[in-house]
Amino acid sequence: MFRERIMIALGDSLPLEEIRRWFEPLAWDYDPATGHLRVTAPTHFHRRRLTEAYADALALAAAEIGRPLLRELTLTSPEKSAAVVILPAPTPQPAAPRRAPHPGHTFESFIVAESNSLPYKALSELAHGGLYFGVRSVFLFCPGPWGKTHLLDALAARLSAEPGRRVIRVSAADFQAPPETESGLSILLDDAPLLAGREEAQRSLAQFLDESANSSGLVCASPVPPQRLAGVSEALRSRLSGGLTLRIEPPEYEVLLELGARQAQSLGLDFAPETLPRLVRASENDPRRLAGLIATVAFAAERGGASPDEAARRLYPRGGAEAEKPIGLDEILTAVSAAFGLKVADLTGHAQLRQAAWPRRVAMYLAKETTGLTTTKIGEAFGGRDHSTVIHALKKIRQELKNPAQTQLVENIRRSLVVGK
Repeated sequence: MFRERIMIALGDSLPLEEIRRWFEPLAWDYDPATGHLRVTAPTHFHRRRLTEAYADALALAAAEIGRPLLRELTLTSPEKSAAVVILPAPTPQPAAPRRAPHPGHTFESFIVAESNSLPYKALSELAHGGLYFGVRSVFLFCPGPWGKTHLLDALAARLSAEPGRRVIRVSAADFQAPPETESGLSILLDDAPLLAGREEAQRSLAQFLDESANSSGLVCASPVPPQRLAGVSEALRSRLSGGLTLRIEPPEYEVLLELGARQAQSLGLDFAPETLPRLVRASENDPRRLAGLIATVAFAAERGGASPDEAARRLYPRGGAEAEKPIGLDEILTAVSAAFGLKVADLTGHAQLRQAAWPRRVAMYLAKETTGLTTTKIGEAFGGRDHSTVIHALKKIRQELKNPAQTQLVENIRRSLVVGK
């Protein structure tokens, strides 16, 4: 690779005939471990002529093309004569910042769901020996913080543990081109849009994809797919589009609940069954925001002297979308009766239908959580029941919601109300 690059660079200052006569016969041997490039001339005379007439041009071209990984260049010949140092070791250049994998980002801790199963399977297969679909790259994209960095970190940690494997895990803003296509090299590139305007980095990645073994050595993460990378050459966009391009969808409600439960556990919070769903709704499908909401609740509870549940109710009295899109009691009654295959009159009437008892408590709970009505007003809407009956129903359902399946059912009804607005 260095031979071709240096020959092209020499063409800017030397006639083609001189390049053919004095540089084409040379043998080039690069050692990536030391950064040493040894150039061997066929005879002592040839080496002396290069040293006398072309050393400066060779040193300039090598220094320009080889930065930062070409640290030394010597010119020698088969005779037993001392090598001539053309390019001495320069002052060490600061290495590009490498992004250390987060220790908590592993394949085992990743929450797999329908929204992310294909990206998870692709990188998991790479970590365990590679994909077998004839692709040289994997491109993950999603507009939100939905797991692409977690997957890159998990892959980086797994590959780095393999003997003979070198992993470059870096932001696109800090990527520097490797001098040679190495065996066992994997490039894991985050923030792909930050390649915009970095022409040398783009050329290097395109060349890496052309020259690397057919083993998915490049994995990129981005908020947009390859064809929408602004400021990136068509050559690189085309190559990136030629690999696996996988979208991570917004996380399911169950995924957010599990993420929230882990965050709460790490902070020592013991939430009542209805509190975590409240925070999930307030997060509006943003896992980072959810983590911030839970941390805020933990702080408010500790500093304000309230329980975590009370702190959550004070900070986020009505959750996310419902606060902007009020839900009426009639809508709740319609949604709950439809979910359980009942009539609205079964919920509001005084007939003692056993199959209506649990749905009625669900409707009362949703009314209290989403409408802001008092227990007295809710009781009136349910056939003139006393407010104490509503309070008893709310206490009972909060115990029932300790069952995850029942919590899920109630949240599905709530979400249907919000989506339908």
